[in-house]
Amino acid sequence: MTTSSFGKHNYGIIAAFGDFNSDELTDVFVINGSSVNVLLAHDKEPFLRPSTFVCTYSNFVITSIVPGDYDGDAYMDILFTTQIKNSTSNLHEVRILWGGSTALNCSDGILIKATTMGQPLVLHYNRDIILDLFGINAQEQRVFWIPDKSRTSPIEILMSDSLLFKEIKLPHSHSFLDVNDDNAADLLVTTKLNVEVWLSEERSGFIFNSSIELLVGQPTIYGQALFTDVALSGQFFLVTPVCYDTECVNSTIFIFDNNQWHDLQVDFNDGKGTLWRFSPPRDEVYLDSITMRSGDYNMDGYPDILMTLSPVNSNETAVFLLHNIPCNLAGCKFSRTFQVQWDKFDSFGKNVVMATFYDFYMDGVLDIIYVKKNISTQSYTMNAFRNELEYDTNFIKVIVVTGLSNEKIPIINGTLYNRKVTFGTNLPDSTYRTGVCAQLPQSAYFALQLPYSIFGLDRTPNFVDTLNVGLSGYTPKVGLK
Repeated sequence: MTTSSFGKHNYGIIAAFGDFNSDELTDVFVINGSSVNVLLAHDKEPFLRPSTFVCTYSNFVITSIVPGDYDGDAYMDILFTTQIKNSTSNLHEVRILWGGSTALNCSDGILIKATTMGQPLVLHYNRDIILDLFGINAQEQRVFWIPDKSRTSPIEILMSDSLLFKEIKLPHSHSFLDVNDDNAADLLVTTKLNVEVWLSEERSGFIFNSSIELLVGQPTIYGQALFTDVALSGQFFLVTPVCYDTECVNSTIFIFDNNQWHDLQVDFNDGKGTLWRFSPPRDEVYLDSITMRSGDYNMDGYPDILMTLSPVNSNETAVFLLHNIPCNLAGCKFSRTFQVQWDKFDSFGKNVVMATFYDFYMDGVLDIIYVKKNISTQSYTMNAFRNELEYDTNFIKVIVVTGLSNEKIPIINGTLYNRKVTFGTNLPDSTYRTGVCAQLPQSAYFALQLPYSIFGLDRTPNFVDTLNVGLSGYTPKVGLK
């Protein structure tokens, strides 16, 4: 369904999602060399179409895009990071294209707003609904950057006691989500040795609370951390892919159950004589880190993941779906694990470097966007795959939008980052279960998370008793039937 999704305009690197033109459809932000492109979503084929929102530059390459409101006018802006061509440094320049007009003023992107070591995380620091940034500055200090309505360079605030903590891992997988159920998103910082938990505090920004120590001295490579409700228990778990050797021949997935680490014992033997592994990180787009992208593919309520794998005897890459299933193995220490669906994406072919979830038909069923690399031309193409479930399912889709307004337009749909959504449902046998999801908890290094939450309710018409949405300390409850 690539043609029906992209038409003839499927070249480039998909970088982010967001509702740029406030029409309640999820647009796609694409990097094409030194160009920023917005593909606007439509409810008819082709679903993603080129727009006038394009800027091309000649003096640098674009490394990431994070759409959001960075000046408080309720319009979605485009923050992007850049590097000098052929740069070997980890320094990135932060630039912003301001939204709210019928076209982008590309000269806005010439101005450097900040310089960061690695890509920054987008979050809320002072709860004013204007998006802020967290990262490392050029002096290798942990800082928050605080933009305001003036559109000038953001204020830089040092993180408290930052010299006391470990060196940050790059590429990082920092996250912004509520871990202590106070309905204010907290900050989780990934370092080379642990994951630091910083709790949100209205007056002081964030206060250090605790750390989750990694398996020091055992795995050789840690992939990107993912915080998700693996067990459909109403709480987030830290999940991370690890390699026990530099070539990732021995690959596995670990989960931290808020007490200790457990090996999920994922079987990477395809049953046809090939042992697969995580693709060892290398200096290529999408492949510089081992990344899991989460979504409920079969709508049973349990989040599944998409991953890029390679055979142990080859550097070729392919994408696979890992279903979230009960763990019934003799050595199981955790209730769930993941099972690789070896034949699900056979039609994708070779040299697929990344896949992520996207709902083309707006029916609550998550389809797939995957990216292929042309080895000879070093170019990338975006492709689409429709998820054709063989049964009817029920779901809840939750979109949390900004509380800001603008007199120029009646309704603003600029998506808020990092809002926690929970629900409770009665199963047919009178049991009760809860689920939790964070909206856009990660924003750097092509996290490619959708700006809404989908809760799969499985095949039966379950009753949803409550739906809680946490908004910076305020939680409305909605009763649903």
